Amino acid sequence: GLKAVDLARAHKPDLIIIDPRAIELCEFATLHLQLHAGTNVVLFNALGAVIVEEGLVDEEFIRTRLTEFDEYRDFIRQFVPEKVEKITWAPATAVRSLARQIAANMERTLFVMGMGPNQFFNSDLKDRAIFLVASLTRNVGRIGGNVGSYSGNYRGSFFNGLGQYIGENPFDVELDPSVPARRRTYWKPESV
Repeated sequence: GLKAVDLARAHKPDLIIIDPRAIELCEFATLHLQLHAGTNVVLFNALGAVIVEEGLVDEEFIRTRLTEFDEYRDFIRQFVPEKVEKITWAPATAVRSLARQIAANMERTLFVMGMGPNQFFNSDLKDRAIFLVASLTRNVGRIGGNVGSYSGNYRGSFFNGLGQYIGENPFDVELDPSVPARRRTYWKPESV
């Protein structure tokens, strides 16, 4: 956890927290959207609506990779941020701003989720809504932009320094963030 925070400080990316709770990471966040619990699907659909409505998608990219795009466009028109604000408690201006920010950072936006939201009844809808926003903005399958979740090992999910930490000696962990991890490889790539 702490190494991810230290690396985030060093690289200074925008950190957006979408969580009903005020968690510790909020202190490092550029924006904290404190939603009404269970309304994350509505929020992600609103992000998609703004991106599509304002023409912030790469139409050629979308047409070659997403089927049923016209149906999706028709569906998300109902998720106007001003209407969604009453449901999610997320300010419409913040929703529009976040959507524009995601679109402005095509191939460079990392969507990271904990496993908590996957325990809700609507987790499949949440995943679809997030992947659609990521797809609209070419943030799927990229080193800098992708969708992922974490459970337990927070180090690999937040940044691309996975190689160093996958070989870190678990019995001799370096706690100083300014010092590289001490390596001792217990696995071989062939076994993965």
